[in-house]
Amino acid sequence: MDVDSDLEQLMSQIGDFGTYQLRQSLLHMLAALTAGLHMLTLVTVAAVPDHRCEVPGVDENGTVALWDSPEVLASVPLIKDGVLDSCHLIDPTTNSSVKCSKWVYDNTYYQSSRAIEWNLVCDRRWMGAVAQTAYMFGVFTGAVVLGSMADKYVVNQ
Repeated sequence: MDVDSDLEQLMSQIGDFGTYQLRQSLLHMLAALTAGLHMLTLVTVAAVPDHRCEVPGVDENGTVALWDSPEVLASVPLIKDGVLDSCHLIDPTTNSSVKCSKWVYDNTYYQSSRAIEWNLVCDRRWMGAVAQTAYMFGVFTGAVVLGSMADKYVVNQ
């Protein structure tokens, strides 16, 4: 027999798109939507805004100096294109660049994120990447395990 005629015969036995197919399609769309939203939460929850080192004597008691103030420009080294180095300060005694331990964040778009709260910047940036990797490994493991379980244990209707 011809493959096309076999397919036509099978489709005639299955029937048209009905309420069962509609219900299954809606459930798949709901699952895809929620999975996509979970993936996108990493963009906002782990966002790393622009940041610079906290300048001792300038950024104190909750007040933050302007990024282009003379005190900040004198204390934070510039990298290419005149951008402030986000991970180093100039030590006034030795006039050398040192790593900083506290940061000031640009709160224009994000008032808070995990990266801000836990200082996941500079040499600690890898911790955010590990968290994202662990999340995606969990997604992969769940897909493999739950997919095989769904194939193995069928609920009779």
